Amino acid sequence: MTLPPRGASRMRPAFRRVAIVCFAMLVPVALWNLWDYVELRRLIGELERIRERGEPLTAREAGWQTDPSPFDADSAGVYFEAGSILALGGSRAPNVDGWLAGANTESLEELEERLRRMVERHSEALRLVDEGLTREFRGFSAGNEFSYRTWGVTSIAWLMSARSVGVSLAGEGDAAVQVVLDQLRYGSLVEAGEARLAFFGEPRHEIAGVLSFSRPSPASLRRLQSALESLEDPERELDNLLRSRAELVERIWRRYYGLDPQVPLTYRLPWRSVTESLLRPWFTHDFVRSLRLWSELIGAARLPWPERMRARQDVERRFPREPRSLPGSDPPTRWRPVWYEVSSDVPDSSFHLFTNPQRVVKDRASRMAVAVERYRRDHDDALPSSLSDLVPAYVGEVSLDPISGEPLRYRVDAESYSIYSVGVNGVDDGGNLRASYWGPSDQADVGVRVLRVPPRPAP
Repeated sequence: MTLPPRGASRMRPAFRRVAIVCFAMLVPVALWNLWDYVELRRLIGELERIRERGEPLTAREAGWQTDPSPFDADSAGVYFEAGSILALGGSRAPNVDGWLAGANTESLEELEERLRRMVERHSEALRLVDEGLTREFRGFSAGNEFSYRTWGVTSIAWLMSARSVGVSLAGEGDAAVQVVLDQLRYGSLVEAGEARLAFFGEPRHEIAGVLSFSRPSPASLRRLQSALESLEDPERELDNLLRSRAELVERIWRRYYGLDPQVPLTYRLPWRSVTESLLRPWFTHDFVRSLRLWSELIGAARLPWPERMRARQDVERRFPREPRSLPGSDPPTRWRPVWYEVSSDVPDSSFHLFTNPQRVVKDRASRMAVAVERYRRDHDDALPSSLSDLVPAYVGEVSLDPISGEPLRYRVDAESYSIYSVGVNGVDDGGNLRASYWGPSDQADVGVRVLRVPPRPAP
C-alpha cells in the first residue's frame, strides 16, 4: 500500500481555506458588478424615455452651441465676463421692495448712501457691462468655464438694480428706466450664452423703486411696459430648463459612463477614483431618481398658472424622501451623492422659475404699476379706481394672479398703492406686503407697493 506523501493531508484543507476566502471575496465583487449593471440599465431606460418624448439629452441636441468660437475681444461676452469677475464678492443691494413695504427700518438717507457706496465701489464692473451692451453678443470666449462665476453674474444684477434706484432717487426717472432696460437686456444676453445662468438673474428689476422715487416720462414708461410684456415667456423658460437638464446629463455621462456624448448609445464605464468608482451604482440610483424629478417638474412647467404650482405640490407629495434634493437645490451633506459635486452649479430652476410664483407676481404687478403710472400722466395725477380702468387704453387685460388664477388685487391709501396677490394661503390681508419679508412668504400677500408721491422733491 502506497502512503500519501508527507504534508498532502495538510495541503488539501489549506487549499480549501484559500478557495473559501477567494469565493468570499469574489461574491461581493460579483454582486457589485450586478448592481452596477442593473442601475446602469435603469439609467439608460430613463434616458431613452426622455429621448422618446423628443426632449434633448445633450447640449448640441438642445441647440446649445458647444464648439469653441474664436476669441473676439470686441464681443459683448468678453466685457460681461470681465465685469462679472470684478463684481465677484460684491454684496447684495438693499431690498428696495422690502423698504417700500415697511420691512426695512433704515431711513431713506441711509438707503441712498448704501446704494451710492455700492455703485461707486463697483463702478469699473458696471462700466465694462455698459460697454458690452453697446456691442454684438457672440457668446462667451472659447474654453471659458463661465459657470463658476455665476455669483458674479448675480452681483452684476444687484449692482444694476442698485444703480437704477440710486438714479431714480436723484430724480432722473428716464435715466433710471434706461438702467432697468439695460439690466433686462443684459440678463437675456447672458441667458443666451449659457442656459444655466438664466436662473441667476434675481433681481431682474426694481421697478417699484424707480416709480416711487422718480417720475419717468410717458415715452419711457411705454418702453418699460413693452419690455415687461416680453419678459414672461413660458416657451423660453421651458427651453432653458430643457437645456439645463441636457447639459447636466451630458456632463455626468461624460464623467462616469463614457466620452461619447450621444447618450445612451455608447458607454464604457471609465475608472475614476476608488471612491467614485465603488459608489457609482449608488449615485446612479440617485441620478435616476433626480432625472425622474426633472421630468415631473418639466411636465409641471408646461402647465399654466396656477395649475403649475399645484403640480409642484403634487411632486413634493410623491417624492417625500428628501424634498431638498430636487434638481438645483442644496441637499444636506449627509445625503449628497458623489455626482452632486459635478452638478452643484445647476441652478435652482425648478423652484424659482417654474414652481415658485412670487417672481411671476412681481413681474406682473410691476407691469400693471407701469400702466397705472401711464394713466396718472394722462389724468392729472389721478389714480384709476380699479385696474379694469386701464383696459384697453393701457393694457390688453388685467394680469392674473398666478396663485389664485383671479385678477391681481389693487389697493390705494393716502401714501401709496399696492398691486398684489393674496398669496398661497388665499387670505387677502389688504395688500400688507410687510409680512412677506418678515415671515413665511406663503402666509402673506405678495406684490409691489409704489409711493404716490416721491419721499422728497428732486434737486
